[in-house]
Amino acid sequence: SLSLPNLPVTLGQTLPVDCWISKVIDTKPSRAVVFVCIDELPLPEEDSIGSKGNKGTTSRVEAKIVTQLVHVLLKGGLSPEEIGVITPFRSQVQLLKQAMRDTAQVDVSTVDQFQGKEKSAVFFSCVKKYAGNSKDTEILNDQRRLTVAVSRARHKLIIIGSSSTVRKYK
Repeated sequence: SLSLPNLPVTLGQTLPVDCWISKVIDTKPSRAVVFVCIDELPLPEEDSIGSKGNKGTTSRVEAKIVTQLVHVLLKGGLSPEEIGVITPFRSQVQLLKQAMRDTAQVDVSTVDQFQGKEKSAVFFSCVKKYAGNSKDTEILNDQRRLTVAVSRARHKLIIIGSSSTVRKYK
């Protein structure tokens, strides 16, 4: 059962939840910040994680994970207005909005657009996968943006990304 302060979300027997999802949405104080590592996931060929194409820098895998977790929180009773999704890249914002078009009230924004806002539950989609080039993660090394991204959650922060990339943050 998930219960964010003042916002009860009950999963338990009313909503079947995969084991990994239960761990991610666990509300114990020791699990207030959770990192979902995508390094070991089989990435589909069409996933353009860490690469720039016509659509910019995106990760379909991260978008699917975020969408699935947002739906679990919504089905559990958390209001869409209390959920935020942040990413450094406009192209990932567009991909996430498309993936969550049925949840239009969930705020999906770039880190810069999210500045000054707070939500009970916040997802941070890192997108980039470190390829050995420090320029590849330049936007993720911006201390101000990183501070904004990790300080917007009142109760739960879920970071989705590559641990090899996160280790490169300065």
